Amino acid sequence: MSLRVPTVSGCYCLEMGFLKRFLGGPAPAAQAADETVPIPHHFSLVLGELRIAAEFHETREPGDPMYSQGYVMTGPRGGQYGLFSDAVLVPWERAGLVLANVAGVTHYSRALQALEFVPGREVTLVPEPDNKHDRNAVAVWDDRRTMQLGYVPREVAAGLRFNGHRGYVFREYREIRSNRRQGLKLVLGPGLALDIPDD
Repeated sequence: MSLRVPTVSGCYCLEMGFLKRFLGGPAPAAQAADETVPIPHHFSLVLGELRIAAEFHETREPGDPMYSQGYVMTGPRGGQYGLFSDAVLVPWERAGLVLANVAGVTHYSRALQALEFVPGREVTLVPEPDNKHDRNAVAVWDDRRTMQLGYVPREVAAGLRFNGHRGYVFREYREIRSNRRQGLKLVLGPGLALDIPDD
């Protein structure tokens, strides 16, 4: 059984039997209204010796014009974390795990709506040491580096000490009325990987 979540350009297909090739395979074109993109229901974030379970979760508050969907992490003491960046537990922060909203997405409105940035997709992080506005700038691109989405926030990029960091789309924020994406949250970490089960 699958859950179909409508989007502006089509819908996502949330399948328990997600294929591992999705994250490394070619990105689908975001044109036809009947296209679907499979996204994993759950996976483990692997960061060094840490393995952190993450599950797909949608959040809607009555009267709120926005909703969010994507992943939350299950903490070692139970409970779920990941809806807000300040909820990451200390051991995860010590390992270098960071949750951060993508900055500057209003300048990349076409990319913001693209299927290349559905929850679970890997992004390419590109340091820009010659950036005249911020020498610590880290640009966020799709996994094939064909479309820029925005930047890692200035304060986060300054503290990363960029060293083999990898990133994935963790949550998306959508306006209920138009169903258009308004923002994205990434999960970042040095050598971060996803372990997606074949169930």
